[in-house]
Amino acid sequence: MPRYRSSCPPYGTIFSNLFANIGGFTCVYALGAIRDTTGSFAWSFMGIGGLCLAGMALAFVLARMRRRALGAARRTRTVPLNA
Repeated sequence: MPRYRSSCPPYGTIFSNLFANIGGFTCVYALGAIRDTTGSFAWSFMGIGGLCLAGMALAFVLARMRRRALGAARRTRTVPLNA
């Protein structure tokens, strides 16, 4: 089991687990509701595919924003990074 080096709890892991559990519950409910309404799973799976594409696009946008922010922080820093 990995040990955390800091004394604060791993909030990133807590939030990702929270949203994974919420998504797992709501996705199954939505799949059933859409299947009951339309009579097939086709629209449900198209919706899930659309959400995956939106998540992928958001991941690329957030990664680009993070890179730009880190680049700006490194350019304005007066202390060497390895000091």
